Amino acid sequence: MSQSARIRFTTLLLSLTLFPMVAGTAGELPPGGTFTDDDGSVFEPSIEAVAAVGITKGCNPPHNDRFCPSAFVTRGQMAAFLVRALGLTADAGGNRFVDDDESIFEADIEKLAHAGITKGCNPPHNDRFCPSAFVTRGQMAAFLQRAEGLDPIVPPPPAVPTLTVVATGLASPVHVTAPAGDDRLFIVEQGGVIRILQDGVVKAAPFLDIGAKVLSGGERGLLSMAFHPDYATNGRFFVYYSSDDIPANCPSVGCHTSVVAEYRVSGDPNVALSGESVIIEIGQPYSNHNGGMIEFGPDGHLYIGLGDGGSGNDPQRNAQDIGNLLGAMLRLDVDGAAPYEVPADNPFVGVAGEDEIWAYGLRNPWRFAFHGDDLYIGDVGQGAIEEINAVSVSSSAGANFG
Repeated sequence: MSQSARIRFTTLLLSLTLFPMVAGTAGELPPGGTFTDDDGSVFEPSIEAVAAVGITKGCNPPHNDRFCPSAFVTRGQMAAFLVRALGLTADAGGNRFVDDDESIFEADIEKLAHAGITKGCNPPHNDRFCPSAFVTRGQMAAFLQRAEGLDPIVPPPPAVPTLTVVATGLASPVHVTAPAGDDRLFIVEQGGVIRILQDGVVKAAPFLDIGAKVLSGGERGLLSMAFHPDYATNGRFFVYYSSDDIPANCPSVGCHTSVVAEYRVSGDPNVALSGESVIIEIGQPYSNHNGGMIEFGPDGHLYIGLGDGGSGNDPQRNAQDIGNLLGAMLRLDVDGAAPYEVPADNPFVGVAGEDEIWAYGLRNPWRFAFHGDDLYIGDVGQGAIEEINAVSVSSSAGANFG
């Protein structure tokens, strides 16, 4: 390509890539050298330049005193622009495309195809050009890359995730955690067993087996565990599980009770003691939406995620009722008097509402996680929308998630 042609083409590239145009006939600028509708366009200099060299004149023949800078460009119009900008003359003859016979841009389309800038719009056959279709910025980039003879930059192939088997022989694992600074993984099985994975091997003897206490199935079972921040010295850990205790005013056959209980490790670091201290029990009116996550926050308190009680559309409106614990995030001090104390700065202490509630309006906070002062809550919806709530622990007490 000659230097002058490259300058003209670069001018066209600036104008077309930033704002599309509509084709007009080649020729001189309208009287006065300006268009009546481009004074407010940031592309006015480019518009005047491409008109001055005859790439396009205007959008309203025969007067052509308007440019229509905000109009979209068709593939046929784009073909005309490129042919004029590049000075293309040769074509292979014949009728290459089945859908351009009625287009005023047929000759330009054939020249463009002969030059290899575009082959068609329906790969792999490419016997149609779609001259009336609008040009996307991506298609235009392909046209310009071929017209300029630029080497395509091929992105590296996407990384293919690889799966590595970490452990086998587990039964419905639902949670994995570990004490701070411990190289073991503790795997919670829904049926009521906690197993230890160490050095790539699942130990034969369970760390804890409370299967006889656990009501398992569906969304019920042993759902999570949390190690006390000082586990290395006090050996305390906590579990969240479903029991078959039927709460009062049970509306369904799925009624049960969610239990948060404390256990301790034995003299053998791979075996827990069987003695249980119940921290709190919450009646569940239905079988689903039990929440199930417990975790210590950066403030050293135990956070408990409770679902709204289940069924569809929260029929008891529990999540918006601060007079019960369902549909809420609880915050307990398990280091004071047994079984727990309510932190004095919980938002509903001394006012209407259950003192244990830290935030409410949750559907089913199945999992949540702390990162510094930030708390990320994965919550479910009803049919179409699910959500992740990100809040500050230090400034979000009393939050209503709706």
